Amino acid sequence: MKKKIYVLLFILTFFFSILFMILYNGVYFENKIYKSILEKYERTSEIVSTLPPLLDEKNFTSIINEFQKTKSEKGLSEALIAPILMLNKIESKRLEKGYILSNSKKLNFFKHSFKDSNKKFLGGESERPFGSINFIDGKILFITGLGKIFISNEVDQNYIKKSLDGLNFELIKNNLDNFKIPSKWGYERNFVKDGLIDKNDLYLFITHKVVTNDTDHFTYKILKADLSKKNLIFKEFFFARDDLRPEADLLHSAGRIINFDENNLLITSPDFGYPKLAQNKKSLFGKIIKINKITKNYKIFSSGHRNPQGLFLDKDNGIVLATEHGPDGGDEVNIIKEGKNYGWPIASYGTVGGGGGLKHQII
Repeated sequence: MKKKIYVLLFILTFFFSILFMILYNGVYFENKIYKSILEKYERTSEIVSTLPPLLDEKNFTSIINEFQKTKSEKGLSEALIAPILMLNKIESKRLEKGYILSNSKKLNFFKHSFKDSNKKFLGGESERPFGSINFIDGKILFITGLGKIFISNEVDQNYIKKSLDGLNFELIKNNLDNFKIPSKWGYERNFVKDGLIDKNDLYLFITHKVVTNDTDHFTYKILKADLSKKNLIFKEFFFARDDLRPEADLLHSAGRIINFDENNLLITSPDFGYPKLAQNKKSLFGKIIKINKITKNYKIFSSGHRNPQGLFLDKDNGIVLATEHGPDGGDEVNIIKEGKNYGWPIASYGTVGGGGGLKHQII
């Protein structure tokens, strides 16, 4: 069995090395999609370290045969689809099992499924189910996209699933009505994107609108309130005022907040339908931003993002992950490293049009 695995790893490494050399020499280098593929093949050593338990030899052989047949009949461009699909399959299984860098390092996470949310939280059947869930003093703090904030009775976090049936929520007064986007924007008026409890403070990421010369301009803000108060009064903490853009695409509505360390927050921002700004170093659209909680000074942590709606820090392993919506077939799960550029809109696994399901990618 070990001999077969070694042979398999040798063949795979040799195959990807040849493929990488072909691409690197410029055969299809002018295509922006293949530029992105090149970065993925550079990770071959990481991929093969967890390959044996995830992909059997028969499946691998069939993909090699399909590649050779398609290449002879339709050319290299079409033939590349097979190994790309294989890598997608490997990455999906690796992520499901928690593998990120090798088979000896796994993410520290848990999965939980909630029942359908109550209409009173979402504002009606036509509303998108925007909501943020946090725990505070053994209770659940639930923040809706419409700016309603609820707190539950005490819950045993070790038995969350059993406790959900007995949950009761109480509405907390707040001043978020002052920040609402008018209802003419339909379900896109879910302006609160995420919330974060940090000791006695509650941070919210919101979509913000300013009317200038009878034209709606959009950007985002971070609000902050003192949780110890019965009536939550949110005040501006951070404002991306230099990025106000007219008639922004509010479907590109990323906005996650997490604690990066004791002194800094990490937030995700969408491109709001202005993809070129994701590569603009002066813009805060299409970026992940690090903000100091005390000084409010900020820096661009990473760039080249389209619509990153998920953000997670694995403190045990020092890994930041972000999930990101792309065009059709181009959604991503990325390991985020400070100072790196993640390609949008120059490179993407997706194509414009349609709406594909999440394809696990790490670039």
